[in-house]
Amino acid sequence: MGTGGVLYLRSNLFKFFNILAIIIMVQLADILGLSVAERIAMAEAIWDSIKKEEVSLSAAQLEELDHRMSLHDSGEMPFVSWNEVKAELRIRKQYQRATCCASFRIWGPI
Repeated sequence: MGTGGVLYLRSNLFKFFNILAIIIMVQLADILGLSVAERIAMAEAIWDSIKKEEVSLSAAQLEELDHRMSLHDSGEMPFVSWNEVKAELRIRKQYQRATCCASFRIWGPI
């Protein structure tokens, strides 16, 4: 890891410990006591505080993203709708229940 990587880790550790100190000072009960709108605003403020420059990807991750984008652009990457995903999960769940229950069936009267 080069000097830049060490500085990046050191910077992120500093941020982590600062956030940890804030979390200790702000009780979870206080946060949960906020209204839904206030908690959403807090989450948005935290999310917005993350700058794009602070999130870095490795060369391998960037290469993989480029590869996936080229597959998408060429139409070679298959997509599945959310409804199809849910239907497949329901089928798997039913199959798991059926196979699980079949292995515990009691044959004959008790």
